[in-house]
Parts: sequence; C-alpha cells; structure tokens
Amino acid sequence: GSRLPHPRASCKVNPPLLLKITGIVVLSVGAVIKTAYYNYEDFLDDSFFSVPSLLIAIGAIVIIVSFFGCCGSVKENHCMVITFSVFLIFIFILELSAGIAGYVLKNNAEQFIVDKLEETMNKYNNSTEITKAWDELQTEV
Repeated sequence: GSRLPHPRASCKVNPPLLLKITGIVVLSVGAVIKTAYYNYEDFLDDSFFSVPSLLIAIGAIVIIVSFFGCCGSVKENHCMVITFSVFLIFIFILELSAGIAGYVLKNNAEQFIVDKLEETMNKYNNSTEITKAWDELQTEV
C-alpha cells in the first residue's frame, strides 16, 4: 500500500527556522545601530548603547533557542521541545518588559539628549575628541 506522508513533511513553514531568521535579524539590527552611533558616544551615555547591546544579546539567545526547537522537532525529542517552549515563554516575558520600559522611558530620552549635548558643548574647546565629535555631528546632520 500507499503510505501517508509524515505530518511534518507536509508542513510548509518551520517555526523554529523562522525564529532563527528572526534572531539573526534582531542581532543584525543591534549591531548596525551600535555601529551607526559609535561616533556619537561622547554625546550619548552608556545607557543609550545598552539598547543595541540588548538587541544583540536577545538575537543570540533567540538563535540558541531556535536550535532547541529545530533539533527537538526533527529528532522528536520531548525534552528539547519542552526546553524550547520554556525559553520561548522567557523570551516573551523579556520582550514584554523591554517594550514597557521603552514606552515608560521614551519621554526621558529627549531631555537626556539635550542635557548631554549641553554638557559636551561646554567642553568643546577643552577636548579634541569632543570638538571632533561636534564637528562631525554638525557636518552630518
């Protein structure tokens, strides 16, 4: 007789694979943001650079978690699937808390940047690094 295909064989979308792609995208976005604003580190506090670092870390974690999902589904390993599910819940909680923190702190960002710009403007002639950073900022923006 004829055999029916395995249920996973007919599945067109592999969620752990999509999760891995998402992890690579998030990691890449964090790296691009960190690189793009590297020249402005004199104007921005370390807390500003924590966001791209967090994106890089979350991207790496998502890639690792997706590994458990891919291996668990291919090998049909119950333990790996449970580990994948627990990590997904953990990632969801982290993303939810990051979104809430971003929403709450968005109003402070403008005042923070204004304060930092005023602080560095007072040091314009005293530091060659700050002078160069201000000159680059005025040229680019």
